[in-house]
Amino acid sequence: MRRKIWAIVGVTLYWIMLPAIWVYAKKTKPRARVMLIWQDEVLLVKNWLSAGDWSLPGGGIEHGEQPNEAAVREIAEELGVSIDPADLLLVGENTAVERGWLVGRYYLFALELTEEPVITPAQSEIVDHAWFDFQHVQNAQKGVGSTVKQSVGTWLNR
Repeated sequence: MRRKIWAIVGVTLYWIMLPAIWVYAKKTKPRARVMLIWQDEVLLVKNWLSAGDWSLPGGGIEHGEQPNEAAVREIAEELGVSIDPADLLLVGENTAVERGWLVGRYYLFALELTEEPVITPAQSEIVDHAWFDFQHVQNAQKGVGSTVKQSVGTWLNR
């Protein structure tokens, strides 16, 4: 129940703060996003401060940090999963447009896992997580951000 309330608060704040988020997104450097892949499924998360859509885990790149280092740090912080930066595959540098006007730039990394990780989501950031089949992600009419669809498409067409 607490996570559900936290998610509602996050979605409400997201929509209230959307103009500031738009300005922030335009002025920031690219972010790092990670596709954790296990048995032809990708792990998606719902962040507390978001429109409520499923997204890829990841986040901002700190000053002096390399994109792959940021990806590793974000996965550890958000999901409690330790990964080796050498195992990450840089899929590309992408620009995504969410909702037709919110532009985000990001480095897309992928990691094909050999076993399902034990995920302990950060209570303050992640309100839900789940594994999704690639086709489900690509065919979703709503609830999955265009960044995720674009990333999955990039991965499948590599």
